[in-house]
Amino acid sequence: MQALRKLMASPWLHILLGLILLVSAGMEIRDDIQNAVQGVKAHHGVFVFGLFHILKTLPDIFEGIEDIQKSGE
Repeated sequence: MQALRKLMASPWLHILLGLILLVSAGMEIRDDIQNAVQGVKAHHGVFVFGLFHILKTLPDIFEGIEDIQKSGE
């Protein structure tokens, strides 16, 4: 159970999920633009959710990079 909690707290998992959401929603939005479909649909919300999911993980990743750089000095 502890391994599952550790996995779910991983910023790498969150960024991967965010990228998957962003790419899949982006493909749907591209299709809407090509077909001139108007209106806001679910994939627009998924795109925004995926983007914020990625942005949420960036501080953790940058903090880890800084820690690695400090330990190398």
